[in-house]
Amino acid sequence: MKRLLAFMLLALFMIGLIGSVYSAYASSQGYSILSDDGDDDHDEGSESGGGSSDSPGDSVDEEEAVEEHEEFLEEYYSELEDLNELKYKVDMLNGSGYNVSAIYPLLEQAEANLTLALQEYQAGNLGAAWSYLESVDKLLDIVEDSVKQLVKKGKIMSVVSYEDEEDEDDDYIEYSIVDGNITVSSEDNKVEFGEKPKIEFEYTRNNTEVSFSVEDFVFIEFIDENGNGRIDEGEVLQRVSSKELIWTRNFTTNTFDNNTEIIITYYTNMSGYEIELVMHIYKYNVIANTSLGNKTVTLVVDGGADQVKYDFIVYSWPWMSNQSYLALFNEVDVSVEKGAALKSINADDDMISVDLDSVEIVVSWIKFATVDGAPVNVSTYYESLEVEASSGEASVELKVFFVYPNFGSGILVHDPSIGVLKEFAASMVPPLINLDVLVLFGAFALVIAAVATLLVRKGYIASVI
Repeated sequence: MKRLLAFMLLALFMIGLIGSVYSAYASSQGYSILSDDGDDDHDEGSESGGGSSDSPGDSVDEEEAVEEHEEFLEEYYSELEDLNELKYKVDMLNGSGYNVSAIYPLLEQAEANLTLALQEYQAGNLGAAWSYLESVDKLLDIVEDSVKQLVKKGKIMSVVSYEDEEDEDDDYIEYSIVDGNITVSSEDNKVEFGEKPKIEFEYTRNNTEVSFSVEDFVFIEFIDENGNGRIDEGEVLQRVSSKELIWTRNFTTNTFDNNTEIIITYYTNMSGYEIELVMHIYKYNVIANTSLGNKTVTLVVDGGADQVKYDFIVYSWPWMSNQSYLALFNEVDVSVEKGAALKSINADDDMISVDLDSVEIVVSWIKFATVDGAPVNVSTYYESLEVEASSGEASVELKVFFVYPNFGSGILVHDPSIGVLKEFAASMVPPLINLDVLVLFGAFALVIAAVATLLVRKGYIASVI
């Protein structure tokens, strides 16, 4: 009996030992030997204590919330910086005489919405805060576009189309688009524009054939270490060719005063370079008075597609130094055939001309540019002037540089032009005295002379002869 009892106790001990070992093993493998009720008790215990109460999903939600708050604050301060920058630009335009009355209410609304965005954020209403911030972004986009249009157009006081006698022969101007190139033609000119900024002229008159081109527009930032206003070796910080940038080209026509204007626009906005080149060609001669701050400048552009006036506009430039300058570089290649004779090459402070018998190749410019509507000086120089002339043929290479001061975050606008100049320069202003007026003055002078002679004979006045 004692042996049987001892055997039973030993068996129970072994069963308990085996159960403990199995339970430990099962727990280490993630198994459960509890019943459904026990499982429920375990879950409840896990939720109330004895383990971590945060699931991995809770941690992810907290991280996302932190990131969203950081993103909002980053966007808020970015919009605040843009608002202050635009307010400064609009104030500058207002001080320069531009009509900005329609822009100020937009700035005020943007500032009010920005304040509301911050208030909603501080109150914990992140969705409402984002809505106000998005409205600020849209308002500032409208303001920025309005500022660009104002600065680009400038303050045009008057534009006069002047049709002289020679224009009667150049009574048409037409255009075509073939293989991506836009060609503008008149009686004696053909001007071609590429998909990227490029100007090619072909001019034929009086048995003279002239072709010249600007194949590239190069933008150069440099430090003027020696103060000579030129780009010297070792001074270049960055050099960007228009061929390296991606451009959007637009084509429009405009009619005014019986004149036709053809406009080709190139625009790029990539890697911090936001630049626009706007080409203007006219059927008839144009004289425009433009106000640059407190300065008034007269622009003269020959019609008949003889000249291309282009607006060089820089909305944004990624400066490498606040002490640097920006230069626009044009290389003008001229080729002349059939009876041409090179007479002279002249350089002035607002024009470089190559005189070839009855035609001149001219690169001209306004001596002032504008930054946010205020005038700034432009210095210009040319180098590597190469001339080859023999037996009625000539080739000329001009490297022209327009140098602008550092304009920071402002908008730069300048107006160079290139083309052929005939007799328009001497006749660009209509005659003030015509033949009828001269006849009238002559008749009046004869009457005065006859009366004076009669008075002398009668002794009323003494003769001075």
